[in-house]
Amino acid sequence: MSIQDVLQEARPEVIVSESERRFTQLLAEAEASHEFESVPLELMVGEHLVSVVITELNGAEWCDAASVPPRPFNSSDARLGCNGDALLLTYPVDHIVIGDEHPTREEWAELVGYITAPDRIDITAALWWLHIGRHEQAKAELVLAQARRSNRG
Repeated sequence: MSIQDVLQEARPEVIVSESERRFTQLLAEAEASHEFESVPLELMVGEHLVSVVITELNGAEWCDAASVPPRPFNSSDARLGCNGDALLLTYPVDHIVIGDEHPTREEWAELVGYITAPDRIDITAALWWLHIGRHEQAKAELVLAQARRSNRG
């Protein structure tokens, strides 16, 4: 008998309400089905193309990373909802792969300094899609599907 089996038998029986059971099931389904997406990018750094892959953060991490307010009159910041340059510098490096490795915080900050303006806009657009756009699209599709089901019944 495993330790987990012994502990399970020794624990007092807990009566779980139907709403607690449904909530626990909802959380388990959300955890099992959520996939963190990645976006591959080719960035021009000097005379070289550099392959970079950026992976999505969870919701709380995104809110922390994107907490720097947008700069006034900066259209790129306005679309993203935060200061895009600050976001690039603070984005967690364990979610960035250059070649086959994660850069250090210092390496990433130095590289960001060399990224051209169009590539910076591409990166922030990719970050917006990963963290906001694709989730808004999925939600809109669920709302539409639910409305269709309601109209049939």
